[in-house]
Parts: sequence; structure tokens; C-alpha cells
Amino acid sequence: MSSWKNLRTTVKDIIDLSAKSATLADPKANLFCQQFLKQAPNERTELIKSICLDHGLKTDRIYQSINFLANSNKNLDDFNKSFRLSTYDKLNVGAKPEYYSFFQNLARVKDGVNTLVKLRADLLKMLENKCESNSKLEEDLKIMNYILKNMLVLWFSTGLLNIQRIDWKSPTILVERVAQYESVHQIKTLTDLKNRLGSMRRCFIYTHSTMPYEPLVILHIALTNSVSSNINELIKRYKTTINEDKKEFDVTKCSNAIFYSINSCQKGLQQVDLGNSLIKSCVRLLLEELPNLKSFHIGKFF
Repeated sequence: MSSWKNLRTTVKDIIDLSAKSATLADPKANLFCQQFLKQAPNERTELIKSICLDHGLKTDRIYQSINFLANSNKNLDDFNKSFRLSTYDKLNVGAKPEYYSFFQNLARVKDGVNTLVKLRADLLKMLENKCESNSKLEEDLKIMNYILKNMLVLWFSTGLLNIQRIDWKSPTILVERVAQYESVHQIKTLTDLKNRLGSMRRCFIYTHSTMPYEPLVILHIALTNSVSSNINELIKRYKTTINEDKKEFDVTKCSNAIFYSINSCQKGLQQVDLGNSLIKSCVRLLLEELPNLKSFHIGKFF
């Protein structure tokens, strides 16, 4: 039996155990997280299909619930009078696929949220490539994507995120990630990276407590006394050297902040809007640090 088929059994075990107690499902959830990313891309694709087919929406159950409500009430007034929490709960449970509880249980364990972000990245790739000729399965995969996206929106709400400034003294792994994820204006050399993190620059990232060394969004800012429409000039205007003249680079006298590059780093968080929130948070932080700033500009460079 191939590895993805073993994990298919693990998924069922997690769902069955969680029906009794979420804690009982934790060991299996940990096992799934450890093994999922070890699978080859084609095996992960087959696994996602199997989760969708085995534990997706039960449309017959939804139909029965709706039909029962429709037939047991003569009109809207009757429906309003008879509608109770128990009715809502039945509808809510019936409308959720079994994999909803599977996703919830993964989110409880270490690396679970990260695994779900990677799983959704695979799911999006499947939908983009239209790898499925079965129209019914493709529609079910779209529903899975919609449900998982909405769960990630809750787990990655900005109140749960950490904002960090990255400079040359930051942890090496985060500095490396900044260079790795820069897709707007590629960082080609170590000197280039030092320039982006220099005294006239600011680099901020969002991270999540479950993914502390994985930037979610990276924002690069140039501090200047004038607004430039030339990105090459903007990037190279203030080069940081070991013996830089600190008077020449008096950041406290800058009046403009130009947001010249923003990168969404996790494909699995596509359509989870974090960029706008990061920009707003950075404006507040910059004003606290540099009250002389008068203007903020989003460059037309990305």
C-alpha cells in the first residue's frame, strides 16, 4: 500500500476519533502533519482527492434537512416560531463536510496550521491546472477550497499575527527568507540584500505564532526626501556601506515613505488579505519612530 493510502486511513481515524474527543485525535493528527509534506506532489494530489471524495459534503443529508424544514412549516411566520438553536445546529452540522472536523483537528497540533496552508497551496494548484476531468469532483474541490480558505481567514486574522521589522541583526533564517521570497524586485547579491535592509530602508513582515520563521507577507519601504517614479534609482539611491556617513543618512529628516515592494509568501493564503493590513500597521509604526514623515506612497512598481 502506498504512503498516501496509509494517510487516507489516518484521515478517517482522525475524523472518527474526534467525534468522541478532539484530544483522542491529536496523535493521529500529529502523524498526518509529519507525513504529508514527505509525500511526492502527485501523491499529495491523490490524497486531497480522496479526502474530498470520502469526507465531502453529503448533499442528500442537506436536501433532507431543507426538505423537512420546508414541509413542517406552512409559512415564514410558522418557521420563525419553530426555529430553535437545535434546528440551527442540525442545519449547521448537516451543511458541513466531514473534512471540516479533520481540518479543525489538524489546527490543534504543532505544524497543523502550516500543513493546512501547504495543503491549500496544493489544492489551488490542482484547480489552476484543471487536472480533473471529472466535473463533479472539480466542483467538490472548489467547495473544499472555499471552506478551507474561510477557516484560514479566521486563523490568520490580523489580531493573531505578529509584525516584525527585519534588519541585518534579525535571525538569519528570516533574513534569508526575505531574500528568497522577493519576487517583485529580485535580490541578486548580498550587497543588494544589505541595501534593502539599510538605514534608509525598512522591511516589515507578518508571522503567525504557529509559523514563527515563515513570513506571510513582506513589505519593503524606502525613506526619502522626494518621490521617485524610477524603481532602479529608488533601490540604488541610498547604498549602505560599512563606513556610511551617518549625517548623510539622517533618517529622522526624511519626509516620504515609499512602499516599493510587497510580497505574499504563502500560496496557501491566497485570497486571505494580509497586505493591506500590513501597510496600515507599518504606517502607524513609522509615524511612532519618525514623526517628521509627511507623505506615504504606494509605488507603481509591483
